[in-house]
Amino acid sequence: MDPITQRAFNSINAAIARDKANEQKILNTYISQNYGWLRQQYASSGAYRTMRFEQFADKKLMANATQPPNNDALANANRIHQQQVDHFNAMQNVTKTQRDAGDALIQNNQRNSDARLNAVDRADQGSIRGNTAYTDPRSGTTQWMPTNAPGQIQTRGGETYVQDRNGNYYQRQGSSWVLVQPAGH
Repeated sequence: MDPITQRAFNSINAAIARDKANEQKILNTYISQNYGWLRQQYASSGAYRTMRFEQFADKKLMANATQPPNNDALANANRIHQQQVDHFNAMQNVTKTQRDAGDALIQNNQRNSDARLNAVDRADQGSIRGNTAYTDPRSGTTQWMPTNAPGQIQTRGGETYVQDRNGNYYQRQGSSWVLVQPAGH
């Protein structure tokens, strides 16, 4: 894995870990504030047969099916509602971080793939076919011309080129010939 991808993954993994820690903190607060009631509900519902206590508490936090007994029902409802909102926001952050990680990975893979394809194309044109890249003086586009074809007329992209004995290419422009530079110069 290249260093840029590794740094991106490290950053994303750190954000996911922070989000999960925040989610766990919210759940722990909910459990500590409602421990007795949650234990009673866990035992009486039979949920202990199919899930761990923490899973049950998480479901209660999200579902809020039954409020624990409290003298101040409105304050308790507001507290539980805020815990649900905090838990939901933490889950949204985890999802966004994971989606961003996926997008970053896709973009990085595309850049790497493009770079490899461009390298293969250059190698194919240059070393396999014996061509050299030249920049069209009119359009600025790259034209691949045979490396060793002195005196032979070449037509590329609707333009006419010829190579002299020294390997220089010229493009016909009207009644004159204009020197064509190798690409990258």
